[in-house]
Amino acid sequence: MLPEAQLFTSNTWASNSYDSSSTNPSFPLLDMTQLELVLQWINHTHKFAARSEKTRKVWEMPVLEEALNSPFLMHGILALSALHLSHLREDGRHVMWLDIAIAHKNTALVMFSDQLRNITKSNAKSMMVFAGLAFAFSLASAVDIDTKEDGPGLNALTDVFILARGVQTVLDAEADFLRQSNFKPLFDTTVPEVDIPENILAALDRLEQLHIRCSQWDNNIDSASYTRAIKFLRDLAAITCAEPTSMTMAAGWAIHASQRYLDDLKAKKPLALVVLAHYCVFLHMARENWCIGSWGRKVLLQIAQALEPDWHPHIEWATLNVFHSDTE
Repeated sequence: MLPEAQLFTSNTWASNSYDSSSTNPSFPLLDMTQLELVLQWINHTHKFAARSEKTRKVWEMPVLEEALNSPFLMHGILALSALHLSHLREDGRHVMWLDIAIAHKNTALVMFSDQLRNITKSNAKSMMVFAGLAFAFSLASAVDIDTKEDGPGLNALTDVFILARGVQTVLDAEADFLRQSNFKPLFDTTVPEVDIPENILAALDRLEQLHIRCSQWDNNIDSASYTRAIKFLRDLAAITCAEPTSMTMAAGWAIHASQRYLDDLKAKKPLALVVLAHYCVFLHMARENWCIGSWGRKVLLQIAQALEPDWHPHIEWATLNVFHSDTE
């Protein structure tokens, strides 16, 4: 770990703090590194999850204000801001910011885990937001990694989905309170008035018909889980079309994935992979979001490799839109 990051795992101050003790020993030290991360959050990083101006405003300041009373959330905010800077900076400080990001994340996860069994109105907002930050961090931290073991891939995405279900745990615990709080805009499910391209609607229709056929000849398929997964693809498609760089589709679909579907995905069952291939198209549409990047393309490539040839026609729409898109 770099020296600059060590302060985040101890009670010492940053090495680049402004030391005014030589002129007045009663002056407190200023931690310039953490102040820079807070400014990064306010100016840029908070926009990662915004799907509208109302939701952006919640992420910008109310979330930061909530973190003043929730150390684990503040560590989460600083972690994602540092990770964002590690993506942006080309001044030789990339490793430093990455080290700082990981240190903050590790501290935050320990504190967050301690509270998971005691979710109340006093910590529900912080818990919910942190779970979202952890989801984004998991995606973003893998974007620039090219190794098969650690970069974006099918197994890694399944693990991220399991993490995302933590958000649903918080929502279930204090759903009514959260929906009436100042975080209310984050729960607005109003579908944007946008024309969804016919090719998307047709692809989802074909996916639904495939699910129905598979359910008829395979009694082991939990039809309700697949109906749910496809329904949320439809519901969230409009949001992706209206705001392609938003993480709403990525996070929203992951949060609502059932445990039965995730079990099928871990087992690499063909129908589960075909559904995920369609999700990869929406990930690819959101690739300009720095947290998402190449996830759609890399996961879809692994899905194509995992499926037997007779299943490939069912992911043709996905492969055409990801591997042969005009905007690539």
